[in-house]
Amino acid sequence: MKVLVVTVAHPPLDARIHNRQIRAILHAGHEVTYVAPWSTFGAQVPADVHAVDVPRSVGRHRVGPLAAAARIVRRLAPQHDVVIGHDPELLPLLHAIATGRNAPAVVWDVHEDVPAQFEMVDWVPGPVKVPAARVATAIEHLTEKRLHLTLAEYAYADRFRRRHPVVPNSPRVPADLPPEEPRLPGEPWRVIYVGAITRARGFDEMVALVDRLPQGPDGMVLELIGNARPDLDAELRAITDPRLDYRGFVPNAEALSRLHGSLAGLVLLHDHDNYKHSQASKALEYMAHGVPVVSTPNPASVDLVRGTGCGVVVDFGDVDGILDTLLQLRDDPDRRQAMRVAGHTAALARHDWNRQGAEFVDALESWARGARAVPSR
Repeated sequence: MKVLVVTVAHPPLDARIHNRQIRAILHAGHEVTYVAPWSTFGAQVPADVHAVDVPRSVGRHRVGPLAAAARIVRRLAPQHDVVIGHDPELLPLLHAIATGRNAPAVVWDVHEDVPAQFEMVDWVPGPVKVPAARVATAIEHLTEKRLHLTLAEYAYADRFRRRHPVVPNSPRVPADLPPEEPRLPGEPWRVIYVGAITRARGFDEMVALVDRLPQGPDGMVLELIGNARPDLDAELRAITDPRLDYRGFVPNAEALSRLHGSLAGLVLLHDHDNYKHSQASKALEYMAHGVPVVSTPNPASVDLVRGTGCGVVVDFGDVDGILDTLLQLRDDPDRRQAMRVAGHTAALARHDWNRQGAEFVDALESWARGARAVPSR
């Protein structure tokens, strides 16, 4: 099976696209051509992927990158059995490919609650947000009639009229709980955040937290790993406080290796509709590697954290509450260990990509066998 994967918005080494889905496809013995903004992110191309570079689509600057991607994907699509698009702005192109003669199976991978996203994006004028969300809903209903869909969250199913496979953002869970690494004398405790760095994901709270972290022999350092847009990146790089360790984007495998030995992992999503019913993939990664989770009280996060006992829920914007929680975890090794065990146990039982990745590939193979035909309307 030959699979064409396309994104104009995400980093090429995005954890969901590359580390989960593409790795699973390759592991099953299939071929992947990956159209993505490689140069924009300065990403190193893996040896086992056929990479094609396109400009990045961002903010209001989308027409040029989409036009470039359209030319490339229209040329490459007939040579593949499956085409997977990862960005809502690719939908017109995906529709055109799916309705062409001898079309491959065309898949839209639904990463987000697209209608709810319009509440959050600052490049869409306020009066346009509600009408844009309604248009997005109508487009989604049309899309599920013509394309195959995979959903990143079980909660997304309510937005659609048909049933679609759920392909969650699950980590590869180690079979055994990694041991808690001993700290060297005088070494600070590490608190970690892995993922996209935005204000809606807790940027301001994390910056404020740095200024309140304890110093000295039992001090703490906040380690931030992930992409930040240029203004936030500049703000973080301007902070000289040794209690902040900002690493920017690093490959997923390296980021996950930094989890070991962390006191806690932060999930500080704001109270937005797009986050209410989404299980944060970073929380699952923390759990998989035995890191207690400190999370804000979005319903899905409350269910996960309190339901498994893997961490603590704090109020939105409550930096003092975050600090108090970290101090309690530092000073209570038994409680910390109980959360580590609970999180790993739950992740291994219910959120393991080692199993779910094979199910994802099974779905692609099934659609590929029926390729060259448009899904029934």
